[in-house]
Amino acid sequence: MGTETISHTLQLSEGYRSVRRTISILCAIALGWSTAQFDLKAISLGFAGSADLSRASIPVILVCAIAYSMARCVLEFAMQSVEVRRWRYAQADIKLSVFLVQATILILAASGLDRSVDIVLYVALAVLAVLVGATLARFTVMMGLMPLLIYVRSRQGRRSIASRTYESLAWTELIVVLALVVLLVVLGVASLHYEPLRSLWTIPPSALALALFVFACVAIVVSTYLQRAWYEKLFAAPPGSLNSAPLTGEPKSLFTTVPRPFGIGTVNPLGSSNPLMSPSHMNRCLTSRCTPTRPSKLGRAGERRR
Repeated sequence: MGTETISHTLQLSEGYRSVRRTISILCAIALGWSTAQFDLKAISLGFAGSADLSRASIPVILVCAIAYSMARCVLEFAMQSVEVRRWRYAQADIKLSVFLVQATILILAASGLDRSVDIVLYVALAVLAVLVGATLARFTVMMGLMPLLIYVRSRQGRRSIASRTYESLAWTELIVVLALVVLLVVLGVASLHYEPLRSLWTIPPSALALALFVFACVAIVVSTYLQRAWYEKLFAAPPGSLNSAPLTGEPKSLFTTVPRPFGIGTVNPLGSSNPLMSPSHMNRCLTSRCTPTRPSKLGRAGERRR
């Protein structure tokens, strides 16, 4: 019997590509409406006739349609094969879709303040300023927080510098996000009641429109903060291993990781019954909350006698 070679090509499913095209069309319509390029007064429903949208809230309709399509897009991507979800181009594709949806929702919320092309420029400049400010704030808070955590944890007997670096980074991101949320809320309230800020508006916005814009900004900030953990669950990482190089220079494999339907799982090559390298023990040791337990000298001497 001859050997048959099957060539496998990575390809996204038709369902995912279809819903991605829908997202692109909806975002283009939302951006065009937000910049007052056209108005939506009626929509054709085919054989059912047409629907009058002159009294409808266009932003609410568009946000609901975009949110539903984005949820469908995530589900379609999650149902792809492990090889596809590990594919860098597929990951970049859904990241681009998420960025497009976030930008569209932000501009849609800003359209309640002013429907014009200028609002896109103002939002882009504001986002750029927030990114620069957040980067500087992260660096400043990290440089001040890391020595404090090293001192506090060393008093507790936890002297790992690497673990303190990751811990300070996590606390820094959380502090910066909370500070940014508080700043957005304060600026929103001040824009309504503080006269120097209120005078900057050509036409002062309504309280409802400004509240919706602040809510959208907060939602975008929080979703951006949670994206890393969300992507780790959605994407499939390539198989890897953690190796240890003792003084002899010979590498020794500690454990390997293999992709699961969601996220990454650890596989213990020594068996789950081995307490030294069990997955739960390795997870604790990777966070430097413990050290691998090794047999004592007395125990090893007893084993040699047996």
